[in-house]
Amino acid sequence: MQVASPEPKGPIIELSNQLKLSVSERLISRGLAIFGMRGSGKSYTCGVIAEELARIGQPFIVIDIMGEYYTLREKFPVLIVGLKATDYTDLHGLRPEHAEPLAKLVVENGLSLVLDLSRGTMLEKVSFLADFLEALYKVEEEARRPYVLIVDEAHRIAPEKGLPRLDRISKALKKAFYWLYEIAATGRHIGIGLVITVRRPAEISKSVLAQAEVKIVHKLTDPTDLKKLHEEGLPSELDEVVRSLEPGEAVVLGLGEPFVTKIKERACSHGGETPLIEPVKSPDLERAIRALAEALGLEGREGGLPIPEAPTPPPTPPAHPKGLEGLEGLETGPELPEFSLITVDYPLDIVANYLSRMMIYGQLDVLVPRSTQCLASRAFATEDAGEVLRALAIKLAEAGWSLKGAGEEGKRFLLAYHGGVAMGLAAARAEDGEVVAIVVSAPTPPLLDSALSSLRALMAEACPGARELEQ
Repeated sequence: MQVASPEPKGPIIELSNQLKLSVSERLISRGLAIFGMRGSGKSYTCGVIAEELARIGQPFIVIDIMGEYYTLREKFPVLIVGLKATDYTDLHGLRPEHAEPLAKLVVENGLSLVLDLSRGTMLEKVSFLADFLEALYKVEEEARRPYVLIVDEAHRIAPEKGLPRLDRISKALKKAFYWLYEIAATGRHIGIGLVITVRRPAEISKSVLAQAEVKIVHKLTDPTDLKKLHEEGLPSELDEVVRSLEPGEAVVLGLGEPFVTKIKERACSHGGETPLIEPVKSPDLERAIRALAEALGLEGREGGLPIPEAPTPPPTPPAHPKGLEGLEGLETGPELPEFSLITVDYPLDIVANYLSRMMIYGQLDVLVPRSTQCLASRAFATEDAGEVLRALAIKLAEAGWSLKGAGEEGKRFLLAYHGGVAMGLAAARAEDGEVVAIVVSAPTPPLLDSALSSLRALMAEACPGARELEQ
């Protein structure tokens, strides 16, 4: 049986040709559960979801129990923080007192995070996780910034039966269980979506599982699990199909009639099988890591991708408590700031996402939205990104925007300001073309919409042949 799922709305992630999910409708508003016995592909599917979220620029947090998601750094600038030092953690030495400031810094700066809990004692893992889930919920109550929380091996946190008898572990696990349930049940109202992976349906708490409307079912053979899935919408005539699924194949429930699909290949290698190949170079992420290390008092890694000394940045406008007013007075006129056209050997969509994050990490005090601000990014494929960016900058200057160079030596990208709206503009060569990426930050939704409309009009004048990429 194979039936296409309903056409999703809004930003989507694509797990296969047949399986496309709206981030807002399916991950944030309703939730997703992935089942499968060892080797069936459930963590692999979860990795595809994380890659797709990174591709479209949707921030996410992975609770990584087994240490399998660090390979996201092969393609995407994702922060990796752990309890203990490894070759791939950016920061390590997490303790419960770090949970609240870490959650706050990650959400405020729009970072995607892999929280690596693969090292340490069970008490250390559960104690930190309990405090982090509580902190994340409370931070999001204030920020209300859409985030997707991915919890691998969720049955270890929210089992249907049996908690450890050791008092300290049992107390911490009950707290972690409570906050995971709270996120599952009410997180959607404050912007937190939930994706869980579970080895067996019978092992996960019914109260948590009930919050996941869509289920992706990889191979299962235990009759108890199949009976449980009958309650979740699996027709009994598909039992044999589920028993015989190949790795990567899955039955999808919750999108109309059940259907079988094959999850697409990952862009990064799977951490459960191979070591990290080559981490993506991202000086701006490294500066963000350094800032987080200083704020939290954590140690950086000794191996893996080095964290170089930060270059002396050009003078930047001071941060203003209301957000953007500190940019007033930037230079304008026919003499445009210089900028460099960098080369990044990845596909256009990945490079566009990298450029957007490079600008955000490089100007956290200007481009990252605060409690009353909004943020959007746009990217355009062109034949000559450098000339297009220069033409667009001229159009902006003529329209009254103030311009300056920013980033390394003031040449990595352009920063523009006008009427309370800030804009970052960067260009790069990718392996399949050239791209101009733009990040817009505004204090209100109407100002953001107006700025985006003006941007499209100016872009049409500067380069009529530019093609807007999906973001």
